[in-house]
This record gives sequence, C-alpha cells and structure tokens, in this order.
Amino acid sequence: MSLMLSGTGVSRGIAIGKVRLLHEIQPRAVASHIPPGTEKQEVERVTAAMHAAIAELRQLQARLRDKVPAQIMTFLDSHLLMLEDETLSQPVIQLIEEKKYTSEWALARHRDRLVAMFEKIDDAYLRQRAEDVENVISKVLRKLDDTPAAEKESGRGYIVVTSNLAAADVLEHQHDGMRGLICSHGGTMSHAAIVARSLRIPAVTAVHPALDLLHEADEVIVDGSSGMVVAAPDKRSLQHYRKMRRSENQRQRDLKALAAKPARTRDRITINLQANVDSPADAGMARRLGAEGIGLYRSDSLFANRDDLPDEREQLAMYRRIVRAMQGRPVTLRTLDAPPAAFTADQPHHAGEAEPALGLRGIRLSLAHPELFEPQVRAMLRASSAGPVRILLPMVSNVTEVQLALTIIERIRLELLHKKRTIAADIPIGILIEVPGAALAARQLAGHADFFAIGSNDLTQYTLAAAREDDDVQHLYDPLHPAVLRLISEVITVGEKAGKPVVLCGELGSDPRVCRLLLGLGLRHFSVQPATLLEVKDSIRRSDVGSIKTRARRMLSSDSRARTERMLNRLIEDD
Repeated sequence: MSLMLSGTGVSRGIAIGKVRLLHEIQPRAVASHIPPGTEKQEVERVTAAMHAAIAELRQLQARLRDKVPAQIMTFLDSHLLMLEDETLSQPVIQLIEEKKYTSEWALARHRDRLVAMFEKIDDAYLRQRAEDVENVISKVLRKLDDTPAAEKESGRGYIVVTSNLAAADVLEHQHDGMRGLICSHGGTMSHAAIVARSLRIPAVTAVHPALDLLHEADEVIVDGSSGMVVAAPDKRSLQHYRKMRRSENQRQRDLKALAAKPARTRDRITINLQANVDSPADAGMARRLGAEGIGLYRSDSLFANRDDLPDEREQLAMYRRIVRAMQGRPVTLRTLDAPPAAFTADQPHHAGEAEPALGLRGIRLSLAHPELFEPQVRAMLRASSAGPVRILLPMVSNVTEVQLALTIIERIRLELLHKKRTIAADIPIGILIEVPGAALAARQLAGHADFFAIGSNDLTQYTLAAAREDDDVQHLYDPLHPAVLRLISEVITVGEKAGKPVVLCGELGSDPRVCRLLLGLGLRHFSVQPATLLEVKDSIRRSDVGSIKTRARRMLSSDSRARTERMLNRLIEDD
C-alpha cells in the first residue's frame, strides 16, 4: 500500500529510486581517556584523520571544479578552510595533551563548544555555521573510525533519506548517482537545498517522519515541485509520476531552444532578462543561456574563505574576467555586503555584534571602512575598460548614505582620470532595495540613483522579522506576503515614474510561477539564477501582461497564504 508523506519542495523535478538511509552512519563519541604517556601518538592519530579529511575534500573539489557553479564550490571551500584552521585543531590537541581525552572525545567536546557558541548568535546565517562545524567534525570522526560516509552500493539512481545533509555530501552523492533527496529537517535555504537546486536534484525537506517510516531499499518517489513523497508506490502511482517525469524531461529539452529567443510576452512587451553570478564560469554559462547581462555579481565571493583581503589588482583581474565573459553585455558589480572573515578576525567588535544581519554590512561597512571600499571602487571603475559596468550599493537605508558613497566614487573617478586610467564615460550607480525603509523612501532615493535593484530575500526577512535560514520560523518567511508584495510594487511604480529601471534579483524573481505576478505588477527587468533562466523566459513568453494586471494587483490585498496560492494558481492556469 502506498504511503504519502508531505514536506517542503525545495528543488523541482521528479525522482524515482531506491531509498538509501544515512541516519545510521553518524559517528558517535563517548567520554573516554587515553593511557598516560600516549599523548603524542593520539595527537598524531587525530592529525592524520584531519589530513585524510582534507585530502578527501580536495579530491572532490578537483573532480567538480568545472562541473558545478562557483556558489556551490564555496561550500567545499568553507569546509576546507575550517579543517585547515588552527582554531579547529589546536583546542582538540590541547584536550588530548592536558586532559588525556581520546581523539574522538576531544573532537566531540570541541564540536559541542563551537556549536553552542554559534547557536547563541541571533543572525540565522551565522547560526548555520554550527551546521558546518558538525559536518566537518563528523568527517574527521569517520576517518578516525575508518567509517565511510555512506555504503557504496552497486548501481546508480538512489534516493538519499537523511536528517539533513552537508553541501559536500550532496555533491559527493550526486557524483555517485543520487537521483533525489529527502530530509526530515531543513528548509528552502539550507545548504542541502541550495546545492540541490543548483544541480537540479529533486528534493523535499521537512519530511519529519521520513527516517521512521522509510526503510533501506524501499522504492520511493520524490516530487520536488509539490513537496510530496510517495513510499512503496503502486503501479498506478508509478505510471503517473513516470509520465510526469517524461513530460518534464521533454520540457527541459524544449527550454534549451529558447536561449536564442527574446524574452517577449504574448502582447509584445520585451523584458530584460539577466543573471545572478559568482564567477566568470557562471557568467559564461549565463551568456550561453541567453542572459542579456549580469544583474548581480556578488563581489563577496572574491573575499570569502581566505585569510587575507584581495587587493585592487586581484579584484580588477576578477571583474575584468566577468565583464569579458559577457562579451559586451552589461555587468552589475555589487560592492561588498558582508564583512570578510579576514577583516572581522582583526575587528573583534564587529564579530561580536548582537545581530550581524542588521549591523555593519553593505554600504554601512563601506562608508565606515574606506580601506575596503576605495580599492574595490577603483577596481570596478577600471573594469569598465573591458565592457559596460554598473555599480550596485547594497543595504542602503537613507539618502545620506548614498550621497556619501557617490562623493567617494566621483573622487576616485577623477583621480583615475588624472592618472590617465581608461574608464568608461558612463558607469551607472544603483541602489539595492532590501531594507523596508529604503523601499518606503524610494521616491527620495530615486533622485540619487541611476537604477534600483530589489533584493527580495533580505526584503522579505526584514519586513517579516523572519530569517530565511532559520527552520524555526520558516513558516513565517513568505516572499508572497502582501506587505512584501506592496513594497516591491511601490519600488516598481516609483522607478517607472522616475524613469529609473528596476530589476528584481532575489529568489522570488527566479521562481517561474511568480514571474507572471511580477509582470502584472509592472516589473520589466529580472535577474535570476542561471539554472532557472530558461524557465523564467518560458514563463515570460507565455504571459499576456494586459490580461493579468488587475488580478496581480488584487494579490496585494490577500489576507492569507492559502488565498494567495489560489490567486497565483489562477494566473498560471492562463497557459
């Protein structure tokens, strides 16, 4: 008899395969001590295990470097950086030498301390570092125990069922033939969900009874679009989902033909469709998929997972590579958002902020620390010699911040011209709207910006006071909440009246279902993940804006998520 389980669909698609349970392979450590005089051997043992874990990650990194997006590779980089950091190894060695703990017990104790420290931080993004700590130390514990991360079975096409999965493990299993993923915990922004979406692995999270009700080698269906899991499917269910999968596979083949076609609606409205990227490789992929530009290059990726800060020359080289990869299409370079680790390590007062997500970041960080901002601006301006560049200022909350930033940018521009550096005559400067106050002050800000970009992820969490990475408040994080939609609509309206382009570059814009709603609200510029670019283009080409305007605006007054979903479905049913 079939068993239906529901969760949260975090990566679209249909997968059918045999269950591979991972809940039994987590290494466990118990309180234990080593005999006196064996400290040196025990330190050598744990050090060897760490080196083995590092080697394993480096091998995975080498296999996947050119096969997955740069944003996903940062998860591996982060785990490697953590393993190579003395703040992980030295306290463990100290516990072995001073308290005579076994390697397993020393690692477990240090893990518990680090996890407790991260879980006390209010910022949900930084709290997720606790997940990284647990994953990294589990990998070392497995090396000590010589336990493989998962049983290697013959054949491919299995469905992983687990509590949650590290990004590195998702990559490893995908390489080994995983078709789908079911997690009993986690949300749309968990590391596993982010990687699954990028690699187009159907995935469902928050299936709470999964580990109790699903068994090794059971046949199971994963519907990442609806969030449904079907265990022990009967013949009729299998036929239904196989038909859905064939239709989806054919649809993906059809989508590839759209790369060279314009993003134009049925009523002949041309839409500007760009991509969000983290690397030159991502930019090249976006161009091949038909992106008309880069709507968001996150410069933070250049600062991530390193012990030093990139200088102007290194930044310039990277920005030029991004610009050249787009072959004349415009590239929007976002200035630094989050403080880099190499910076905060020497700035303990920033590391100890009560709420880093609401603290010194974005334009606030840039204005407070010109030693970070000015080299970056110089590099961005100089990159315009390779092709059209726009600069985007994040986390803006008031006009004064923008005026100060523009003054600095203009001074640097004049200095570069005085030094005979080649820079473009026209470099638009934009504002990233992600703070509700900025959305409400859009009319005032419009006079100081060449364009607006809307960061729907942060705008949603700041409007609803619900962190998108926090499982405990996932039910409150709702980008389709009327308050969020009204703020987005307000910015679009202000931009239209002021003659300033407005581009939406958050996850909301990457959702083909929501594309039609945004078109109805007046959005004409999208910047999306490369993986969803063709799906969004398809949604645009199937839309008739004139027929959906009124219904789209009605959604601004919806009084429940259920009603919003019904109204959204009616927009989609127009095909």
